Amino acid sequence: MTEEVWKKAVGYPPYYVSSSGRVKRLPYIDQSGRRRPEIHLKPVHMGTGARFYRKSRGPYLSITVDGRCKRVLLSEMVAKTFIDESYDKAVHDLRFRDTDPSNCTVDNIVIVPLFAVP
Repeated sequence: MTEEVWKKAVGYPPYYVSSSGRVKRLPYIDQSGRRRPEIHLKPVHMGTGARFYRKSRGPYLSITVDGRCKRVLLSEMVAKTFIDESYDKAVHDLRFRDTDPSNCTVDNIVIVPLFAVP
């Protein structure tokens, strides 16, 4: 097992992503002057059972960007931060080496193009 490495999340400034697929937000002072502590975010799965698992692209996180709440796939955050910053879900797809979308470690994620370029 490799050592866990933390990097600043690409596109999401206050967040950090680890090579083992964990996300944290550093402490900060909010708009009303209150101190907010460092937190580790818990990924959420869309549903349970076989029917949801087949359709699932993995766990997602609810994060705040510019004062707005967004849902972001954990696998996309890890891929953008550690594998390729130019990852775009319109032209790329994420595959998992062990076919388990809940395993969002860097070693398990592979970026593949949606369309073959001649």
